[in-house]
Amino acid sequence: MAAQNAREAISVKIDVDISDALTGLKALQREARETTKALRELEGATVKAGRLDLLRLFNGGNAGE
Repeated sequence: MAAQNAREAISVKIDVDISDALTGLKALQREARETTKALRELEGATVKAGRLDLLRLFNGGNAGE
C-alpha cells in the first residue's frame, strides 16, 4: 500500500488575495525611502555643523563671520 501511495500524485490549488499585503509593503517602502532621505539630510547637516565647529576652533571663535 505504501508503494501505491508513493506513485499517486496530489495536486493542491491555493488562491490567496495578497492585495492588502502588497499595499502595506508599498507603504512601508515609501516610509523607508522618506526616512533614508531624512537621514541623508541630517548627515549632511551634521557634517556641515562639524566643519563650522572646526572653523570656529581654528579661527578663534568666528567661523567666517
